[in-house]
Amino acid sequence: MITYQHEAFIREAIEGVLMQEVDFSIDLLIADDASPDSTGLIVQEYIDNHPKGHWIRYVRHSENKGMMANFVWAMGQCNGNYIALCEGDDYWTDPLKIKKQILFLEANPNFSFSFHDCVVVDEQSQIIANSYLPKSSKKNLNFTEIGLNRLIPTCSVIINRKSLPTYFPEEFLFTNNGDTFLFFLLSFYGSAYFHDDILSSSYRIQKYGVWSNLSEINKVLKILNTYYLLIKIAKPNKYKKIVNKKISHLSYKLGKEYSSSNRSISTYFFHQSIIYSIKSFQFEILFYSLVKLI
Repeated sequence: MITYQHEAFIREAIEGVLMQEVDFSIDLLIADDASPDSTGLIVQEYIDNHPKGHWIRYVRHSENKGMMANFVWAMGQCNGNYIALCEGDDYWTDPLKIKKQILFLEANPNFSFSFHDCVVVDEQSQIIANSYLPKSSKKNLNFTEIGLNRLIPTCSVIINRKSLPTYFPEEFLFTNNGDTFLFFLLSFYGSAYFHDDILSSSYRIQKYGVWSNLSEINKVLKILNTYYLLIKIAKPNKYKKIVNKKISHLSYKLGKEYSSSNRSISTYFFHQSIIYSIKSFQFEILFYSLVKLI
C-alpha cells in the first residue's frame, strides 16, 4: 500500500485489509512517501489499537521519493508468496477477496496474476459507477491483450511473486503509467485471470487527482511515453510487435487530435504512426495516416 497525503482515505484502505478472513499470514506494508499530513498518526492508531494491528508494517520516508520510486521500494520489501496491491485512497469490501484469489493462483501457477472488476467511488465514498471495467476486459487476458493496455484496476490485483522480475527496469521509474508497465512485465510470465465472482474493491476518483485532472490529450501523450519506454524492454519479437502496434494507434489518435490546432505536431504524429504501423504490420492504420498527410 503506497500512500501520499491520503489522510482522508487511509482508514478505509487499512480496514479493507484488516477485515480479510484468511488462514495464512498477511503483512500489510504501508509505504508513506513523506506525507505532510496526518497519515502517519492514523496508521499508528491502527497499529496500537486494532486487534490485527500487528499485521501492519509502516514506513514513512524522510524525503519524498516520487510515486514510481516509492512503489519499486515497497515491492522490494515484500517477502510473501503473493503480493496484493491497494493504494492508500482505494479500498476493499469483501473479507474473502484475498483468500479467493490466492486459492486460485495456488492451483493455477500458469497465471501470473489475477484481477476483478470494482466499483468507482468519489471522495465521499459514494458510488459513481457500478463497474470500472468495459465488457472487453471482463475475461482472462493473454499477453497480447495485456500489452494493448486492457483496463485492469490496480486495487483488484494479486500477483504471484514468482512472476515478478528480479529487478525493475530503470525505465519503470520514468513512466506515468506504472500499472500498465507492471502488467506488461507480468505478462512475460503468464496470463491474467479474471474473477467474475468478486466485486470487492472500490477505485476512487479524486477531484485533485494527478491523473483525473489531465486533459484527454495529455493522458494519451503520457500513455504514449510509457509505450516508448516499454519498447526498450520488449526484446522478444512477439512483445515488441504488440508495443509497436499500440504506439501506431496512439500516434494516429494524437495526429487527429492535433490536426485542427497544430498542423506541424499533427504531421509529426502521423509520421510516427506510419513508422510504427509498418513495424507492426498495421496496414489499416498505415493507410489512414497516409491519407491524413495528403
